[in-house]
Amino acid sequence: MRNIIITLLVPLLSLGCGITYNFQVYNIEQLNEHQVSSDTSEKIEVENDFWSNGGNTSLRIYNKTNTLVNIDLRNSFIIINGTSTSLYKLNMMDEILGIAPYSNSILFIKSTIRDSFYSDCFCDSFKLTKYGKREFNLNNTPNKFYYYLSGSTLAGDTFEYISQTFYISQLLTLEQKDFFDYEYTLECGKKSDYPQLTIPLKSVNRFYLVNKVGPKGYQ
Repeated sequence: MRNIIITLLVPLLSLGCGITYNFQVYNIEQLNEHQVSSDTSEKIEVENDFWSNGGNTSLRIYNKTNTLVNIDLRNSFIIINGTSTSLYKLNMMDEILGIAPYSNSILFIKSTIRDSFYSDCFCDSFKLTKYGKREFNLNNTPNKFYYYLSGSTLAGDTFEYISQTFYISQLLTLEQKDFFDYEYTLECGKKSDYPQLTIPLKSVNRFYLVNKVGPKGYQ
């Protein structure tokens, strides 16, 4: 399995012909501006895992009740930088997501938080010769978003879920060598023959963007 993983990653890490990769890692924070109603919090629990290329916006929804919970995707939305999009449009499956009692369901959303490198006078995309960190607040963040879910139970009770506002609070621009790391594991008390590729910055509250660049840091 280790050999398979390393083989799959060789194209990404290859330095052939002077090609390498730059990364931007974005940290997501949430603004605790309101409380989810007790009625809704007794019915569902919602979790995010943003880690992916561009930022995964899908949701894990847990049904905390003893009856079926339905999420109406036509009347549920993700709102990114003020633009609202129906989750049905971004899912194109059934109009209703049914979640069995005391179980989880993944609501797949075909959308990302961001699809291009952040660039300004401080952080000029891939043409940087010095890599660093950029901080944002709610007023100057490049991306902020939240979710609205419309739901009901089999008994006919309706509820709505409005998430906290999520926003990009920090950006790290990294060279390939600083994004990845290698780690040897112990097997039967002995150091493994092959290192495992790791990503130290990986977190459910972060996402990344990657781009192939030339030998001098240019596209």
